[in-house]
Amino acid sequence: LSCRPTADPTRYQTKGPVTIMTHPTSPTSYWAGIDTHSRIHHIAIIDDHGTLITSRTIGTSSHDIGETLDWIHTYQPVSIGIEGTSSYGAGIASALQAAGHHILEVTAPNRTTRHRHGKSDHLDAIDAADAARTNQRVAPPKNLTELPRLRVMFTMRSSAVHARTQLTNQIYAAARLLNTPIDGTINRTRITALLDHP
Repeated sequence: LSCRPTADPTRYQTKGPVTIMTHPTSPTSYWAGIDTHSRIHHIAIIDDHGTLITSRTIGTSSHDIGETLDWIHTYQPVSIGIEGTSSYGAGIASALQAAGHHILEVTAPNRTTRHRHGKSDHLDAIDAADAARTNQRVAPPKNLTELPRLRVMFTMRSSAVHARTQLTNQIYAAARLLNTPIDGTINRTRITALLDHP
C-alpha cells in the first residue's frame, strides 16, 4: 500500500482577519425642478438617471416656501431648475439661493415632451429638473437680490398709472356733468396735459 501524506488542515487557513473586497456604490445625486405660478408651485425631485423620486405642490406664502426649503434640503440637490425666476418664481428662487442652493433659470420647455404629453404643470416641473440635470435650456438667473426691489417699484408705478387714469376719468365725468364743452375747452387729452404740467 502506498502511503500518501496526510494534508495539513491548517495549511490553507488565513492568519488574522479576512478582508472582503467590495465595489463601493456611488451615492445618488438629485436635481430639483420647479414650475411656478401666481398661487401655487409644482416641485419635482429626480435622481441622476432622470427618474422621478418625489413631487409636491405648494402654496406661495412665506410659510409654504419655508417648509419647502426644509423638504428640498433633505435631498441636497446639485442644482434646481426654475421656470420664471424673474416673475412668479422670484420669491422661492431668492429663498433657495439665500439657503445656498444652485439656481438655474429654465429658459424654454422641452418641445418634444410637450408634443407627446401636452401641457402639464407636473410634467413641467420634472422637465425643469431634467434641464438642470443635463444642463440644457438653462441659464444663470438674473440678480435675484434686486428682484424684490424691482417688483416693489413696478407695483408702485402701476398703482400711480392706475390712480392717474382714475383721476382723468373723474375730471372728465365732472366736466360732462357740469355741461362743460368737452369737445372744445376740455377733453381727455387736455386733462392729461394739465395733470402732467399743472
